[in-house]
Formats: sequence, C-alpha cells, structure tokens
Amino acid sequence: MTSGYLGGPAVPVDAEGWFASGDLGSTTASGAFHYRCRAGDALRLRGFLVEPAEIESFLLEQDGVDGAKVVGAGGVAVAFVTLRPGAVVTAADLHDRCHSSLAAFKVPARIEVLDAFPVTTGTNGTKIRAAQLRERAAQLGA
Repeated sequence: MTSGYLGGPAVPVDAEGWFASGDLGSTTASGAFHYRCRAGDALRLRGFLVEPAEIESFLLEQDGVDGAKVVGAGGVAVAFVTLRPGAVVTAADLHDRCHSSLAAFKVPARIEVLDAFPVTTGTNGTKIRAAQLRERAAQLGA
C-alpha cells in the first residue's frame, strides 16, 4: 500500500482502513478478494444490486450477438448489442429470451441493436463509451 499518488492526492481509505478503490467484491475465508465489478457500473434494479456483466454475458451467449453493453437509465437496465454479420435476430427476440431465462428484475427495459459501439482508444486499449450509451438510453426514455 502506498500513502498517495505521485504528485496527486492521498490514497482514499475508509474508516476501517480499507483502500477505497471503487470496486465491489467480497473476501473469501482465506482473506482473498473476489472482484465483482466497479461500484460505478453496478445497477440498482428493483432494490437488487446487479452487475451489468451478468446481463451482458447472457446476451453474448445468444446466437447472432457479437457484442453487448448494459447501462442504467432511470432505475432500469438498458442493453445495447451489436450483431454478427448476417445475423437475423431482433431486439424483440433478445428481449423474449431475457424474459424466459433471467430474473424479472434483470430483464432490460429496452434492448437496442447498434451497427457499432461508440468507443475510445487509448494506451489501455479500446473501450466502449458507457457514458455516451447512458445518455442515449436516457434520450430513448427507457
């Protein structure tokens, strides 16, 4: 552990002495940390804390789906997907599959099919611009 960042602020530590990383997780009996997701990415859906990756993983398992990103908007999940070339699947098809396989509170309120995700590329690779998708979800009135 370090006392701070070079030329930056002190390391954020909570009242119990834990490093406040912004990650959600749990510790095992042996004391190992099991990472779940970033706290800012977790969704509160009908009172349950849900990892977007859980819904994304389900969508990625569906035939024809090439990419998936789930964001929160107005207290609901909104899913954005891209399809494999030549895939014949609709947002309604995917929504029906979610209804039949996921807990009701995890079913996205809306699924949008995109030609491509908005991305940014940097030294850490290419990342989907979740903030832009959240704005789009809000505009859709999800």
